[in-house]
Amino acid sequence: MSSLPPIPQVPNPFAPFFVTDVFTYKTFQDTPIQTDVHVPKDIEPGENLPVLLLMHGGSLIAGHRRMWPLLCGPWLATFAAKHKAIVIAPDYRLAPETKTPEILADLVSFWEWVHGVFPSLLQGKSSVTPDLSKLAIRGESAGGWCALHLSLLYPQEIRASILAWPMVDTESDWFRVGSGNSIMMGMPPFPKDQTEKYLASMNMDAVTTQGGHDRFPIAIGGMQHGFAHIIWGKSEETFVLRALERGGAKLPKFVWISHGKDDTAVPLEGSEKLVRLIRMNSAGTSVRVDVKPGDHGFDNHVPFEEEWLQEALKQVAAAWLA
Repeated sequence: MSSLPPIPQVPNPFAPFFVTDVFTYKTFQDTPIQTDVHVPKDIEPGENLPVLLLMHGGSLIAGHRRMWPLLCGPWLATFAAKHKAIVIAPDYRLAPETKTPEILADLVSFWEWVHGVFPSLLQGKSSVTPDLSKLAIRGESAGGWCALHLSLLYPQEIRASILAWPMVDTESDWFRVGSGNSIMMGMPPFPKDQTEKYLASMNMDAVTTQGGHDRFPIAIGGMQHGFAHIIWGKSEETFVLRALERGGAKLPKFVWISHGKDDTAVPLEGSEKLVRLIRMNSAGTSVRVDVKPGDHGFDNHVPFEEEWLQEALKQVAAAWLA
């Protein structure tokens, strides 16, 4: 398999502001599926704190809750700390071993855990209460697919949905046919035969909840050579935009979509399509769109003080915390 450039090693952006606990929200075939819960350090016992859910990216194939470049940039931790938010970042089962209906089932299990036993578990550890009436969600890339699914399922409970360079137009030729031998995020094309051999060598009975650098050949090669629908499956759950295309779907009152106009991994056209569908078919949803120069993950290194970012975050805070 072609050599891979290293994933940037970045420090945990939550460490300066938060204390992190690990919980198991679901067990599948004796495999715990876990979530990190980041609680602000500077709080008083008994406080009610808003909640921010973070969904990691990785083409639904790679990534995990602590692969920071696929979860969030440092500015998001600063924003969450500013508003004393509890940040919850789950793992979920990954493809191709798990197909999209089961991935979505994990997301629903996670949601039910947050709204079920989690408040009492947190009170026992931190003496604070999550204010689930003030809940926002953010997803990057494939995490945007996750966040959009949950936003469609729970539009009344989620106050703000933040979709960063989201992988949502999964029915497009980019995923159905493949992107060809394109350079993705600086990574070289992966030969089709090597991608096929990698797929064939995988244990499809395994339960995988964390995907590291070793899974990038299939995450990238699979997209280049049109294997996405084989990897994810072709169930209705794969195609998250269909609910909006049919009409009648609801979304949270505020949705913020950001995308790099030079994105080589998830085309900008998918976000543009999502914006059109929201404006046509999701009455009552206000949508903000920011398209800026840059590739996939363009905003991970944007300074917190950046003017356009501050404007967007003010809108998020108004919808989330009012």
